Amino acid sequence: MMKLSVVTILLSVLVAGCASNGKRYMSDDESLRMKNASVTVVIKKSPTFKVLTPAIAVTQTALGGGLLSAIMADGLSADTLLEKNALTDPALQISEAMQRSLEKAHNASVVRVLASDGSQKTHATTYTLELETEKWGLKYFPTETTMYGVNYEARARLYSNKNKTLVAEGACKEKTELRDNIGSFKEIESGQSPKLKNELVRLAQSCIYALRADMLIY
Repeated sequence: MMKLSVVTILLSVLVAGCASNGKRYMSDDESLRMKNASVTVVIKKSPTFKVLTPAIAVTQTALGGGLLSAIMADGLSADTLLEKNALTDPALQISEAMQRSLEKAHNASVVRVLASDGSQKTHATTYTLELETEKWGLKYFPTETTMYGVNYEARARLYSNKNKTLVAEGACKEKTELRDNIGSFKEIESGQSPKLKNELVRLAQSCIYALRADMLIY
């Protein structure tokens, strides 16, 4: 009886761990139900693009680690940085790829909606795929403070509108490695280098692979 109890406890811990890692595979039964279904893809409102320079890091430390909501870097706002580099939320790129996957794998009819106000719009479809960029930003490398990279985190959730249940979920956390750095802040703020935009596209592609694998949507 003791062995059974130990095994039961261990399984409970493992299940709890799986439930908390942002993965939920689509079941075979649900996959069959999705054939020829209608799906609304909702792209949730973009969060603030965070810029972390050594100077900002010092300021955050002085403020007790609090995050600055309107990040400024050398007088340049994060919004201006996005504009000068012609950047858009990678969730748009991810939504297009996930739409193609749903159409190919399930012959689904897909409607995409940009929920700029953060609300969920289902368009009376059978399923809703909700895509959200949770974090994105520019960050220096602690070991090479003049070089920068990108951090990107996103989450996708597939809901059955009929049963009001979550049927699949995936998450990704992508970041630039030092060897793939996108250059100095001066290069980035000029808007003349394509490296920042290209890196976001690359990280979004990695995120697409991760979400497909997490949710079993190919």
